[in-house]
Amino acid sequence: MKRLLLILILTFSFQSWTKADDIRDFEIEGMSIGDSLLDYFPKSEIKKLFYSNSKKFAQTYHKSKNFKVYEKVQFHYKTNDKKFIIHELNGRIPFSSNIEECYNKEKEILSELETLFPTAKKIFQGKLKHPSDKSGKSVYTYNAFDLDNGTIGVECTDWSNKITSDKGWKDDMLIFIETKEFTRWLRDEAR
Repeated sequence: MKRLLLILILTFSFQSWTKADDIRDFEIEGMSIGDSLLDYFPKSEIKKLFYSNSKKFAQTYHKSKNFKVYEKVQFHYKTNDKKFIIHELNGRIPFSSNIEECYNKEKEILSELETLFPTAKKIFQGKLKHPSDKSGKSVYTYNAFDLDNGTIGVECTDWSNKITSDKGWKDDMLIFIETKEFTRWLRDEAR
């Protein structure tokens, strides 16, 4: 069962093993960096949510009963882009009953990614305090691989009991793919 879940998660997907260093070769629920959101959702369902000081990128998220692996998928696109080209996407898998299971799956996925990207710059930060919880009791892991044209990574978030009770946020795993441009924006402009 554990191997099956890993296979499903990794099916997020490594379509072309021979060109695995191109971030556009990876998919989450059949969608990839460089695709247009309009190919998957009507314009009326694409939200423009902002969470930072810069409005260069907007975010939207979607739940669908057609998603095979993820509970929810979130996207970032340039605010003024009429084609809604995806610059970042991530999928979330709930682990509300056992955060240790999330950590174990994260290790398995990271091992697979290390095999795919032996020369990629690894950004493994371990457990960090989550900035959305001012009490400092919620933590998340951040582990990523920096490729030539983007970043792919995995996070597990362990929300405090108070955050879960007050806001209904569930512990989960996040698998993300993002362009270099989005990574720079997030690091340099968004905060």
